[in-house]
Amino acid sequence: MKQLQGRKLLAAEITEAEKALAAGKKKALVQVLDKGYCQRCGSSFSWELFQLPDGRGYCPYCLTLGRVMAGDFLYLFPVHTGENKNVPVHYPHPLSTEQARLSAWVVQRVQKAGDSLLWAVTGAGKTEMVFQGLAEVLAKGQKVAWVSPRVDVCLEIAPRLKRSFPTIQQTVLHGKSSESYQGEQLVVCTTHQLLRFHEAFHLLVIDEVDAFPFTSEIFLQQGAHLAVAKKGHTLLLTATPTTREFTALRQGKLSYEVLTSRFHGQPLPVPQFLWLNNWRQKLLQKMPTRLKKILATQRWLIFCPEIRWLQQAAKFFAAAFPTKKVVSIYANDPQRHEKVVALRLGEYDFIFTTTILERGVTLENIHVLVLGSNQKIFTKEVLIQIAGRVGRSKDYPTGFVYWVHDGVTRSMVQAKREIQQLNRLAQEKGLLLAPKEEEEK
Repeated sequence: MKQLQGRKLLAAEITEAEKALAAGKKKALVQVLDKGYCQRCGSSFSWELFQLPDGRGYCPYCLTLGRVMAGDFLYLFPVHTGENKNVPVHYPHPLSTEQARLSAWVVQRVQKAGDSLLWAVTGAGKTEMVFQGLAEVLAKGQKVAWVSPRVDVCLEIAPRLKRSFPTIQQTVLHGKSSESYQGEQLVVCTTHQLLRFHEAFHLLVIDEVDAFPFTSEIFLQQGAHLAVAKKGHTLLLTATPTTREFTALRQGKLSYEVLTSRFHGQPLPVPQFLWLNNWRQKLLQKMPTRLKKILATQRWLIFCPEIRWLQQAAKFFAAAFPTKKVVSIYANDPQRHEKVVALRLGEYDFIFTTTILERGVTLENIHVLVLGSNQKIFTKEVLIQIAGRVGRSKDYPTGFVYWVHDGVTRSMVQAKREIQQLNRLAQEKGLLLAPKEEEEK
């Protein structure tokens, strides 16, 4: 049965007839002294702390996929490789010279076991650079998973993959997905969904590998490792590598390539710092003249550090700009996905959001304003990703990035410096079509 291929499922999730099709089974939990080990997500935990009233231990980490308890078994289902076939790839635009170089590197890497990192600046077109490598694996009848810690990234990439690989069966899996896995060769899903797969994928692409919660949850990292075939390859994609990736690079454990320019050849927008003392109170009392002038034209993606301030700011800005169409979006917004669709259609002028839209959404002709960029939530990596929302389109390759603050932080300085350094490197390599943007003093 195709829907069982590569799966790792509890006895309660399958029928007796389906159990007979499994390649094997193993204990879901293993106890060693006072430690419990979950063989679904790979986590270890205190057996004493995580017990049911009857004394059975359970894994606290992968509860969202159904409780794994002592005495449960996991049934493992084999993957059947399909026949070799031709897999046509439709590109949205021709690859640049640098994109073509990295595409060839990806093709070479994905045919080997192990891990690789493709580090490309925001808006570089790293997705398209992976397509030919993807096609090579799919042509062998092997399975591919394109995953991300963020649902929005999955929803952004799925239609692009569908358009570029029209002959390949694809499914999209996440917590609120209406689709279910039916053995499709190409799976687009959140990293949580990998916990139900076992050695299923010959190529695992982890998009935005630095995003929360993947970076902070060891069980998601372990689950991703367990989902890859024994001789499979994991390709990590990011514009902002974490300390974990840099450590692996220094230790020679990770093959990598770097792209410092965008496909259209324009430099990355450099953020401008905008001082506004006690910005929270002032923005809810009277719109500063300078800020009002900046916002009077263009479409703006406006980031707020807290949800509780989000709605207040949206109302205040709507009153200050009565002709503008205003919307707010946050992680638990019940209309979040519908609003994102409307954003792509250009239906709003001011889009207030939390860091949930720092990545995974590409909007044309958009500019960025960060309110309270000196708040703790705006780390260097987050600020770089936010700035990277601007100028991603060939038709609109430039734009403005303003960081409103009442005290410059180390993260702000580091983020701006890294953007400028990447622009310098791209300029030195002759990858920019336009003169380098003059740096602020």
